[in-house]
Amino acid sequence: WFVGQVALALENAEMFHRQQETLNQVVELDHMKSNFLATISHELRTPLTAINGYVQLMLGHKLGALSPGQKEILERILAHSELLTGKVNDLIEIAELDANRQTAYTLSPVDPLNTLMSVLPRVEQRRAQKAMTIEPEVTCPIPRIRTNPDSLARILFHVLDNAIKFGK
Repeated sequence: WFVGQVALALENAEMFHRQQETLNQVVELDHMKSNFLATISHELRTPLTAINGYVQLMLGHKLGALSPGQKEILERILAHSELLTGKVNDLIEIAELDANRQTAYTLSPVDPLNTLMSVLPRVEQRRAQKAMTIEPEVTCPIPRIRTNPDSLARILFHVLDNAIKFGK
């Protein structure tokens, strides 16, 4: 009986050691994934910014006149480039959230209306393209809330962005 128990204890210790090694490998792979996401996202953002800038210069007739066909193609390039930029920004945000998931957030009193108003310019271009109107209607005082200001801004941005993206 004693020998069986010792053998079982040794087997359990060995399994625990293997699980610990596997966990360490998973943590290392997760760290590598986060670094890869952050690196590739930032590397993609730079050429996309240049593409958007040059297309906007061309559409603004800063480099000469455009035919209607050229204008249409450039508008398509810009729309797809902006869509891709949004995806890259999402990847960057995921990488940042992933890197900060262990971080304790500091909560402070925040005015949600001020936060909303600070986010509106970030969705202005997409809103204008869809000819939608966003007008906060405040009928009573809005109390301050205890939250992380950056997290609230991120949430409000995504709510507005999705409302514009999927709205009519």
